[in-house]
Amino acid sequence: MKTMWCLPIIAVLLLGVGCNGSMRREDACTVCKGNNSSCRLVSGIFTRPQLPMGYNLITQLPQAACNLTVTELKQSRNYLALRRIDGSFVLNGNWAINWSGDFEASGTPFSYTRDDDHHIESIHSPGPLIEPLDLMVIYQQPNPGIKYQYQLPMVRAEHGAKESIMAPPLLRHPAPPNHVPEDHKP
Repeated sequence: MKTMWCLPIIAVLLLGVGCNGSMRREDACTVCKGNNSSCRLVSGIFTRPQLPMGYNLITQLPQAACNLTVTELKQSRNYLALRRIDGSFVLNGNWAINWSGDFEASGTPFSYTRDDDHHIESIHSPGPLIEPLDLMVIYQQPNPGIKYQYQLPMVRAEHGAKESIMAPPLLRHPAPPNHVPEDHKP
């Protein structure tokens, strides 16, 4: 029984270390040992089939968004793109399409997946974003639908008042008529 001290170390190696150097895990709101009560899910499906050729705004991903996932609903020849508010691109800008891979933008890591055979694209990021990003589609054929979702923190009010929800930013351009955020469906 001289090797019993090794078991906790082996368990940590097998399970990985959680947040704060402990075995605790972050919740969906990126709070260590949290209970998912400090944020809310924002999601939507962009379904407008016909768009002008080229880059089109889907929505703006707000500052502080975390656990971000964007996925095409069906394979297409369209591409997803991310643009900073200053107009520079961090993914698939200026008609230069990136390969699948990891990159950093808005202060957080991203993972971009696409296959050479134009299979379903996806973007994932743990967040939180330190600046807003425009989610765009490079339109080349009818849009089969693009689903996006992220967690957005609740803002605590002063002096014990009720919590308020940090609302997603208004788009610079009105949403197309076929774009209905999931959290607004009846």
